Amino acid sequence: MGFDSLRTDPMKSINWHIHRNGCPHYREHWPKGTDLEAGEPLYQVFCGMNTPPASTEEQSRCLTAKNGCWRYARRSQKQPGAECEDAVFPNL
Repeated sequence: MGFDSLRTDPMKSINWHIHRNGCPHYREHWPKGTDLEAGEPLYQVFCGMNTPPASTEEQSRCLTAKNGCWRYARRSQKQPGAECEDAVFPNL
């Protein structure tokens, strides 16, 4: 797997896939030549809001949140200015 892809900005690179009906901050990268037997990942996930999905349930929410991050939408529905309870990686 080429590690040059780790140095590129996923939000600007054409090598990171944007899903049409997904969150505008969600990106996926499917590198060629991945060696699964060596433990390399099949694909990489990046979140421009620093809240990447931690489970398949969260990933499916990211893939259907066309208008923005579902975590922030959920937070604003609870009360404006409240901390996001669902943010698994709030300060990365």
